[in-house]
This record gives sequence, structure tokens and C-alpha cells, in this order.
Amino acid sequence: MCRKGKWLVVFAAVLAISFVFSPLSVSAAGKTQAGGAKNTITVWAWDDNFNIAIMKTAAARYRELNPNVDFNIEIISSSKEDVYKKLQTGLAAGGKNLPDIVLIEDYSFYQYVSAYSKYFYPLHDVLDYSKFSPYKVQVMTLNGKHYGVPFDTGVCANFFRHDILEKAGFTDADITDIT
Repeated sequence: MCRKGKWLVVFAAVLAISFVFSPLSVSAAGKTQAGGAKNTITVWAWDDNFNIAIMKTAAARYRELNPNVDFNIEIISSSKEDVYKKLQTGLAAGGKNLPDIVLIEDYSFYQYVSAYSKYFYPLHDVLDYSKFSPYKVQVMTLNGKHYGVPFDTGVCANFFRHDILEKAGFTDADITDIT
């Protein structure tokens, strides 16, 4: 969750989703501002078919629990590179014009958080990271602090050569439905 003003910048894959599936209350996100005005959470992402769609779903679910929060989901472009450029510009400018949530990929985490750690807000005190796959938590951890919310695990596959498997004395059935 990148913060403007009193909010600090946080790398978050999908912080709104975590609010829906975790029983947590993050201080400012669900509170009405002075005078009854709603808080607005700005999200930067790309890809209408996946990232934007999931953020809209997460925002709708979050609003059911927190009606005093609005979401401004900005489609930066169809390219993650444009999100990264805009994020880099805001960080290099001293944290100016940053969103509350920005979706970035795992391998980009370290470059942003290590170089601009003062703009990122650790979430390890508000999320139960034991509910996420350890390898996904590890890539968003710096100096023992967690700065993001695991979003997806990507596509995985195992391939094997039948000829080598058979020479080793195994069949397809030997490796089917194993863990």
C-alpha cells in the first residue's frame, strides 16, 4: 500500500484481497475521515483481463466490509513497464504522487524496497504470513520485514523423459498423483 501524506508507500501485490480474506483491521483504511468524507485507496496496475479485474473484485468485496472506503483503480497501461517507470519516477522524486497500492512482480520487489525503504510500509504486524506459501513470502521480505501480499503463484510444470524414467525402472504410474 503506497501512502500519500500520512500513508507510507507499501509494495503490495494485492493488499485489498488480503483485507477480504484476513480478519484484520488496518488503521486508516476503514475509518471515515473528519467530516464523514470517505478514504480513497488508489491502485496502480496493468492488464485489464487479470490485474485490473481482480483489483475491481477485491475492491467491491472490501467495500462490503468497509463502506467508507472508495477505490481509484488506475490502469497505467497494458504494460507493466509503464507501471514500473511511473513508480520509479515517484520514488526518485521523494515519494511524490504515489498510489496506496501498486501491483508489481516478485522479481522487481528488491530493487524498489531496498533502494527506497523509507517509502514502504511493512505489513508483518497486520497479516498472518503463515497462511501464504513460504517461497512467495520470502521474495517480499527484506531485513526480516514483509512488504507485500502474495497475489498468485504463477504457472508451474514438471517435465520428464520417458526413456530415462524407464531406464531407472519407473513407469508413468509411479510418478502420478505423488507429492
